[in-house]
Amino acid sequence: DSRTAAGEAMGKEADQPQGGAVTENMTPDQVRRLLGPPDETSTDTLPSGAARETWTYKNVGKSVVFENGVVVSVQ
Repeated sequence: DSRTAAGEAMGKEADQPQGGAVTENMTPDQVRRLLGPPDETSTDTLPSGAARETWTYKNVGKSVVFENGVVVSVQ
């Protein structure tokens, strides 16, 4: 059915990040689709109890910081 296919295509487009850049509030899956698997990861727990994970991408010279499953900064 063409309506189903069009709806699925729109859903996939909506799931892709805009402009091809990592931005705040992206999920790990979205970042992985853009940049691939990280070269290094580190995990710690903030004093507030929030989980913080940092993914390092040596090939693009960036670190992506997640808190509670969403990007909070790109360094």
